Amino acid sequence: MLEKPVLGKITQGTIFTAACSENYPSKPVWGLCITARCDVVHENKAQVFNYVPIVRYDDWLLADGGRIILDRIYVDLLNAAKNTITSLGKSDTVFDSYDPIQIANTFFPGMGEKADKATKRFHETAALLMSIQALRSCTTIELNKLTSICESQKKITDKAVRELWSNKLLGYYFIPTVGETDNHSNCGYVALLREIHHIPRSVASAIGKGLSKEDIKTLSNVGSLCFDAFDFSYPTGRLKSPWVEHLMQQFSLLFTRIGLPDPTVSTLSPLIEAIKHVHT
Repeated sequence: MLEKPVLGKITQGTIFTAACSENYPSKPVWGLCITARCDVVHENKAQVFNYVPIVRYDDWLLADGGRIILDRIYVDLLNAAKNTITSLGKSDTVFDSYDPIQIANTFFPGMGEKADKATKRFHETAALLMSIQALRSCTTIELNKLTSICESQKKITDKAVRELWSNKLLGYYFIPTVGETDNHSNCGYVALLREIHHIPRSVASAIGKGLSKEDIKTLSNVGSLCFDAFDFSYPTGRLKSPWVEHLMQQFSLLFTRIGLPDPTVSTLSPLIEAIKHVHT
């Protein structure tokens, strides 16, 4: 999947250190060049090189990844709680006005050692919903709390991780390695396809040869670089074909999707009914 970079050269698919990302301040971030090869070769075509950030899987879990998993768990638990309230003959709109704990105390009072299974289950769900609400509002998710919730909802968690691993999680691309580098991860890395940064062509050329924290003082414009976690910015590897093309395809799908309305029942029903009258 990855090959060694060409010394002194930055091209599409090249990965380099000392990049930056909005949601990962002070964390090690790598950049993956997405500028077309033809623009890289011809100096008059592109004076800036674009890149998407790459972060460690471990760091991704405590930011974007954790929120994705928590959101999915929250929706699943909330639907279950609403179904329970509906089964009592009550309206699930109570969740629009009251928090889950208040609802649990109102409709399932008497929580204690002798409480029945339904009461205990609803109170446990309510507490979990409240915990998720608190975690989702945090800038960085606490690992022990995330682990606890994910362990209790393993099926949803495993599905989200599998989607990332198979590169079916929209907006993210899993990369097992970024080459020889400081701050490496044993679990792999995640490219953030929705976040686009740029560096001037002159800076990209300097990175190809190795750009130190001191060197940037001589440059008037360094673009989007961050040396909090690295002392040097340099290429660590380059995505091989067809992975680089596949990543670019996933990237382009984010910005070229065209949403269409779902078919109405009035147009769908005749098609279904026609099946009964088809003559062979």
